[in-house]
Amino acid sequence: MNVKRIATGELFTTGTDSGLAIFAGGIDAETTNGTSPNFPVCEAVTNIHQTTQTATDLYDPTTTAFTATGALNQSRGGYGFGILNAGSHAGDLVVIGGECAAGSLASWAIGSSSATTCDANAKTDYYELYSPSTGTWTLGTSAPASTPANAPASAVLP
Repeated sequence: MNVKRIATGELFTTGTDSGLAIFAGGIDAETTNGTSPNFPVCEAVTNIHQTTQTATDLYDPTTTAFTATGALNQSRGGYGFGILNAGSHAGDLVVIGGECAAGSLASWAIGSSSATTCDANAKTDYYELYSPSTGTWTLGTSAPASTPANAPASAVLP
């Protein structure tokens, strides 16, 4: 991958990116101990920090290679996601909500007023759509249909 992250992946089964897995955003969680960069170290909670990512990578299992593709507009981790099956965005990946974090142990639910701690736009950047045909992300324009939460959620989408 092009950035360190804890993230989920989604497999495209149709369209331009059929057979490729996409990894978007995610969380880079680290400790402040600089003496052991190549293996985990037990640390006090106060020494752990996390930063959410905007980077997106496509993984091709036939070549075992990751390729960077368009970045999210909002850094996010722990989001809900799915591939849309119908409508004007059929085949697009949607990421919904999640959290943003800016270098501390704290994080904020995207779509909430406290998310502006990470980014001035995090209150309104609730969801994004990835188009495999263009390799770009666009922000959704609707307000959240529910209370923003700092955890992934899923639903069957039309």
